Formats: sequence, C-alpha cells, structure tokens
Amino acid sequence: MTALDRTVTPGVRRLIVAVDLVGYSRHDHLRQLNTQRRLLELMQRVCAEAGIDRDACLRQAQGDGELLLLPPGLDEGRAVPGLVQELVVALREVNRDLGDGARLRLRAALHQGIVHEGANGFVSRAVVRACRLLDSSVLRRAMSDFPACELALAVSDQLYEDVLEHGYRGLDPERFHRYRVDMPEKEFSADAWVYLSFDPGRLAAGTAPPVTPLPALAPLPTPQELAPHLFQAFQNPAGH
Repeated sequence: MTALDRTVTPGVRRLIVAVDLVGYSRHDHLRQLNTQRRLLELMQRVCAEAGIDRDACLRQAQGDGELLLLPPGLDEGRAVPGLVQELVVALREVNRDLGDGARLRLRAALHQGIVHEGANGFVSRAVVRACRLLDSSVLRRAMSDFPACELALAVSDQLYEDVLEHGYRGLDPERFHRYRVDMPEKEFSADAWVYLSFDPGRLAAGTAPPVTPLPALAPLPTPQELAPHLFQAFQNPAGH
C-alpha cells in the first residue's frame, strides 16, 4: 500500500438522489426563503415516508436543490420505488393550496455508485452522472413544455435495470421511458429512464400543450399517454 492509498477515504456504494427546483431564480428573496423551507420539509417527509433515515444520509444543500446520498445497506427494492412514489405524493399535497407562483416543481435524478467523502465535497463519478441527468435537456424540455408537470425524474439505466423494471412496491415500469442523454460539451452520454408526474387539476384545465419529439430513443409521451386514468376520470366523473 502506497502513502497515497493510506490517505484515500473509504469508497462506499450509495444511492444518490439529486433534486432541483424549477423557476427558483425568478422569485424574490422572500419567496426564495419560503420555497427553500418548503423543499426542505418536502424532502424530510419523502425520506420519512419511504423509510429512509435522513439523519444517516450525507447531504449537500444547494439552495434551490439538494444532493442526498442515502446510507449504505438499504433495501433498494423498497427505497427506490418508495422515493419515486413519495415524491409524487408529497408534491401533490404541498401544491394543493398553492398558486402558480408558489407551487413546487422538481427535476430529479436517481443513480447509484461508489462515493468518497473528499476534503471539499464528494468524489464520485456516480455523483457526477446523477447531476448530469438532473441537468439534462430531456427533463428541462418536459418542464418547459408541460406546465402541468410537477415532477420530471431521470433514473440511470443501471438503477432501472437493477430495481425499477421489476415492479417493486407496485411501481409500474412502463411509466418510465428511455432516452439518450447527450452533453458533448461535458463529454457525457448515457441512457436514462424518465418518469413524469402531472397535477390532475392542471391537466383537466388543458395546460399541457403538445410537444415535438425529442432527439432521443423515444418521443416524449403526452400526458394523456402517460396517465390515461386521469383523463378517463375527468371525462367520466360519475363513472358513466
């Protein structure tokens, strides 16, 4: 073992959760303060409902977002779909009584990999990949083209194959659609599985315009294709 080897902190495999608020920079200072508080409360609730000990997580706050590294040894078949499901539920409930200017809309990314705790932050290709997926044009386009979208989530190909395609906790793998994420300027290219969640009330109001296909492995589905049960409920409110 070299002297350099002895200074390297342990590399631990962790689940990585990255979230970012949409439209945060357009708010004034007071709204940014309120929005940060709501995001913190939302992530605390998501972890609690998904059975994740937030105090045991490594966390990097970013004002309009958060990088969360979950503790090792979790039951991924429970934690990963739990995170997806609880993000949807928590956003729906937080936004229920909020107007357009205050509602929370999130881009999010999930990945897994080896992470070192460095002298000035995390050292990990897996963390970099999660952040690239979070910043991908696929998620940004979903949010800009679908005002009714509350959550645009990208899951790495590896994590989808390991966990989500098996339908743990009843999370339908067909709700995820595969895309190619290319960032030539970052020398980054990877497949990702995208999950979108919509506010039913805003869908009913017709606030989700059609979108042109993205240059990816599949066109971006319309809200009607992603959540047909919501539209059927609006069209047949009495079950007729």
